[in-house]
Amino acid sequence: MIFFVIAIFIGIGFFESRSLIKNKCWGEFATFISLLTVGFTLILLQTLGIKIPSVGEGIKFFVENVMHLGYK
Repeated sequence: MIFFVIAIFIGIGFFESRSLIKNKCWGEFATFISLLTVGFTLILLQTLGIKIPSVGEGIKFFVENVMHLGYK
């Protein structure tokens, strides 16, 4: 399964980045690689069975405790 995940992400990176490099869109290329790396890391951790915390809980904590916008 890990080999399949790595192969898929290499394919996505290869096919999508060719046009960005060809058109010299370096900012977009850097953003694409950054987001692809974050996505790959999250999927790989899930594949390995590591529990990933919920993003919704982090946003809820930020809104209620940092911004003090909670409902009463």
